[in-house]
Amino acid sequence: MTSRVITDLLERRRIMYSADDSDDGGWSPYTPPPPVVNEPVRDILQVLEPLHAVLPLFDYGWTLLVQGQLGEATACLSAVVDLASDTAQPSIVSTALHQLAITARILGELEQSQALNEQSVTINREVPGTASELASMWPRIASALLALQAGRLDEAERRLRRVIDFLGARDSYRNYRNSANIGLGLVEIARGDLTQARQLLEGALLDPVNLYPYMHVRALLGLARIARLEGDPRRADALLRQALRYAGRRSLFEEYMETLLEMAVQRPASAPTETLLEAFLRYLRPINLEAATRRLEAALLVERHAVANKPG
Repeated sequence: MTSRVITDLLERRRIMYSADDSDDGGWSPYTPPPPVVNEPVRDILQVLEPLHAVLPLFDYGWTLLVQGQLGEATACLSAVVDLASDTAQPSIVSTALHQLAITARILGELEQSQALNEQSVTINREVPGTASELASMWPRIASALLALQAGRLDEAERRLRRVIDFLGARDSYRNYRNSANIGLGLVEIARGDLTQARQLLEGALLDPVNLYPYMHVRALLGLARIARLEGDPRRADALLRQALRYAGRRSLFEEYMETLLEMAVQRPASAPTETLLEAFLRYLRPINLEAATRRLEAALLVERHAVANKPG
């Protein structure tokens, strides 16, 4: 018997990790993800024992999360917590709880998000040795990015440096190293060291096979910021188009939104920013992602005001 979950997961990951398309000069719309497999937990447990079902079900839940299918992602990740607990896999329990915290944050449930993240940290601290440190890598990077967003640059750098220091000379786990370097590059932009920032961001992008798709987009947005600050609008616009195309064609929900918000700030001359914001809002409103909808509606109002008051 073949699992429909695994088949769907492999196809989604094939698209997400495919090579980037060449720039056709267009500003890409968002491609909605395919429908979720019906009853994914039941489907995979018909094929695999609980011990072996945990990892593919976690990967499926994580993929649904980054593609914005949050209700189904929550169901999968909650089942992962139960199955991993029953089969003595605490590192996966901790990581799944962290992903559930991200889901709650996107939904605007900040208290729930904090509670889930604290539960994740507590469980991870009980795991001995290297396994605990590895399980903490992505939560540490994610919390650093939140600190950066809040303007706490020293905290963000400290968390990212810990990732780099732990990995040391290891050639494995390059996805974590590249993600941490992208985070450090964004910190350097905030501090005004554009040369160091560019080196970190471009270095990570040279290793796309070992780069999470959502961090790929964040690196492109960082480089677009650098280009705009250095007075190179043509390069900035090309990088924004690339980020929008990369996120949109892979159904990366948050990254597509962040690219639109960056476009609303940078205001590339050739971009139909207002039209793209309106189109993405039409997609979001029926699926009740209220926190994201509010952010985009605010950006749309600013964009409309800017267009209405544009000279000439």
